[in-house]
Amino acid sequence: MIASIKLELWFLDSAELCRLEKDEPLRGLGALVRVFAYLRRQHNAIGNKDSLSKVVSECKCDEEWLWRIITDYGLFVMSEDGSFYSPYQRQTLGMTAHPDDKSLRTHRRRRAPYSEDSKDSKNRENKDTASACVCLKDTQPHIGPSAYESVDRDGKRHGGHNELVPWWAPPQTDVYAMWSVIEERWVPLSHYSTKAECLQRSNMQPEDFMMKTAWEKLEESEHNRIQDDARRL
Repeated sequence: MIASIKLELWFLDSAELCRLEKDEPLRGLGALVRVFAYLRRQHNAIGNKDSLSKVVSECKCDEEWLWRIITDYGLFVMSEDGSFYSPYQRQTLGMTAHPDDKSLRTHRRRRAPYSEDSKDSKNRENKDTASACVCLKDTQPHIGPSAYESVDRDGKRHGGHNELVPWWAPPQTDVYAMWSVIEERWVPLSHYSTKAECLQRSNMQPEDFMMKTAWEKLEESEHNRIQDDARRL
């Protein structure tokens, strides 16, 4: 069997790849392919920072630069011990979640009850649609980021693929989903239109994405405006 690396069109058009190509034209994509090739040869497609010397040699680049490509663009999931993997690559290889990864264990734990709840939802046709697209109207009511998400130094909320997410959105429950500000729900990566989403986000206020730490600093008028926006759902 010949090992291969699969780069699907939706992945090449993703927000992360567009940002990488903008910052590092061609060179960044070449390094990404080399990292994918390296991971393809590793057990469970999981790499480690300490074993990147061969990739550095192949790319003829600085190790610090390569590590920045791995850590700064939301293309890989990192662990505290320096190990990392690509959710996209694991998906294309048909791999199951890594047993030692907390975020993916959370994914399995959260997804089961939601799929069960979706049976009673009149807005869903089947479980597959319910687990792939999560909307504020038909999921658990609590607000805030999940294990897939993060909040930056400015208090803005980011999804698992580094996209900005409104503070009032339900938690991300699928690693292969992104928040659509156009549809106002979590959508599969293949349904995400990068250009349209970026344009829509550019018309929104920074406060729309801020979590509680930043929220407490807003003026009363901003509180009211954001609450009005959320009530429109």
